[in-house]
Amino acid sequence: MNASVEAARAGEAGAGFAVVADEVRNLAKRAADAAKGTSNLIDQIEAKISVGSDCVKDTNANFVELAEKIEGSSILISEIAAASNEQTQGIEQINQSVTLIDSATQQSAAMAEELAASADQFVINADEKIHTETGNLNSEAISVEVDDFDDQSF
Repeated sequence: MNASVEAARAGEAGAGFAVVADEVRNLAKRAADAAKGTSNLIDQIEAKISVGSDCVKDTNANFVELAEKIEGSSILISEIAAASNEQTQGIEQINQSVTLIDSATQQSAAMAEELAASADQFVINADEKIHTETGNLNSEAISVEVDDFDDQSF
């Protein structure tokens, strides 16, 4: 505004100065508007950066939580694998024990069959012995009676 007053005082020579002063005023107004627009853009960018930063923080927290859960899962999987190995060893021991029991059972069955056969043979031998001894006793008794009869005179 001071430039307009000075241009009016200068008269015709100041007319060019007034035009320049208007242009400077317009440029100053546009520069102020642009500065406000730039300030608004900066505020919007700061808000977006803040939201983006919050997203990054949340994502980082989620990744940390996920890593902890993965580590926990890995520990559980290792424990399951160890338990599975122990079960496998236990089953192998049971299989070995069952094999030993089966072998012992088969040996016991074979021995029982041999014992039964021996017992049958013993009974057969005993029966033969009894018959033989009984027959010998009868023969001796008959022989004794015949001898006694021969010794008697008639």
